[in-house]
Amino acid sequence: MEHRRSIFDRDISRSRADVSLSAFGFLFSELVQQIQREAESINDLEGQLEQIGYGVGVKVLELLAARDRRNFRHKHKLVPCLRFVSTTLWRYLFGKDADRLEKSSEHDNEYYIHEQVSCARDGRKCRAKGL
Repeated sequence: MEHRRSIFDRDISRSRADVSLSAFGFLFSELVQQIQREAESINDLEGQLEQIGYGVGVKVLELLAARDRRNFRHKHKLVPCLRFVSTTLWRYLFGKDADRLEKSSEHDNEYYIHEQVSCARDGRKCRAKGL
């Protein structure tokens, strides 16, 4: 019997290219315009967009966590969860792992995800650390 691959087995990087960027941009634009027409206030608009974004974010996290089977059972602990965010999720969102995950020296329950950002401003390069 042939084993069929499910959506959880598909490569994360390949699945992002399944929908063209222009099609996604059009759909997103239409969604925002529809909500703008129906919203009664700015707070209502922000609330509806936040609700949709939260739902999408939860689904993406569930899918990425299901695909990351190595440490899946340890995601309820803080450090493995932060490693997941700084590697798997960061790679999905930004195309590369975060530069560094660092524990605060001041507080036991405080961590930092560091990312080097390069930009060109007036012909000079600038760098920002610790987003």
